[in-house]
Amino acid sequence: MKKSSVSKICGLVGISVVIVLSGCLSKPDYIPKPMGYLRIDLPEKSYIPLADSGCPFFFEVPAYASVKSKTDLPEDRCMKNILFGDLKATLHCTYLPMEGAEDFKAYSEYTRKLAYEHRVKAEFINQVVVKNPANQVYGVIYEIDGDVASNYLFYLSDSTHNYFAGSLYFFAAPNSDSIRPVLDFLKEDIHHLIETFHWKE
Repeated sequence: MKKSSVSKICGLVGISVVIVLSGCLSKPDYIPKPMGYLRIDLPEKSYIPLADSGCPFFFEVPAYASVKSKTDLPEDRCMKNILFGDLKATLHCTYLPMEGAEDFKAYSEYTRKLAYEHRVKAEFINQVVVKNPANQVYGVIYEIDGDVASNYLFYLSDSTHNYFAGSLYFFAAPNSDSIRPVLDFLKEDIHHLIETFHWKE
């Protein structure tokens, strides 16, 4: 083989080695992207009166929600599910007639225990007292932060004859980070429900 051919081959090999080495040395540092969640398009706030079904209470519901009785039985007509279909959430509502202070104590304690069953996984549980003497509406809101089954429960009562409770559930695995935007959105709707809630004469 001629000396010039050997020199050319050695030169090409040398250039290739330099290119490969320079490519290895100049690799940029890759930083993994943080985990993200899908963008959620939330509907515009709008409220309508709850349809009259012969129940002893009234409140306003979001126009983008549907209200269904829990069963077709006439005695269950005041047991309501407020469905937020596109947001994959349901507010389960229970109405119970009362016969005095003993019933109120039992029902309110049941709701309190239901809220505090979440304390194992809850970051904290915040209690907000509801007082609306003009409409004879009193109760407690339980706001539960963390990866729990229900982040929001409440009860409302006139303390003597009527008891109404609600609990919000999502059709998703408990993950407070992923549901946070929708949870905050629906909290406003439930606050509106409570603010407009009153007992019928």
